[in-house]
Amino acid sequence: MKKLTPRQQKRRENIMQTARTLIAERGYEGVTMRDLAAESGVATKTLYLQYGNKENLLTTAVEDLHRTVYSEIDDTSIENGFDRLFFIIESISTWMVDNEKFSKSITPFLSTAQTPEVYAQVRRGAYGHAVQQIADEGDLVPWLDVTTATILILRHRTSINAEWAQGDIETKDLANVLKLHLCLCLVAITQGKTQERAKAILPELVSLTS
Repeated sequence: MKKLTPRQQKRRENIMQTARTLIAERGYEGVTMRDLAAESGVATKTLYLQYGNKENLLTTAVEDLHRTVYSEIDDTSIENGFDRLFFIIESISTWMVDNEKFSKSITPFLSTAQTPEVYAQVRRGAYGHAVQQIADEGDLVPWLDVTTATILILRHRTSINAEWAQGDIETKDLANVLKLHLCLCLVAITQGKTQERAKAILPELVSLTS
């Protein structure tokens, strides 16, 4: 990839931020290239030359943010897999609530079979790191590999995010509902201290979400 000049980098960042702002205001489907050009001060033709179409541009804008958020989370030093999983959920939930309009606008797009693989890779990287820690601690059940366990946990998270975006889960309950389903999943796929901790916290989470 050709290295951008400072001016080009600044323009790119402006386009990306404008795209995310418009997604939050109008929803993913409501954004047009003409609007993006007008709001970012760039010619529509330039956007098409650089990104090809709206889908590529918006995918890039969301991907950039996705990578930034998850990289900061994944770079945090945490001693065990259980605590890392909870840290991921708490961090992502807080970010989603703080950026509620944007998060709800992109959640349906991130919860379908058409979701770009790059988004899935970013999420699998962070969650997979935590599951690998659990495996290294000897707490992942022997009949399950790290990749499959990570996918199982992410499926729970993705379905809950979709329910939240649709209004079926209240924002104040999002983090605890995610933790509840995570613990239910961990009880089934882990052993040892990880399973014990998941079982121990379940009654409290059930009480908080009922």
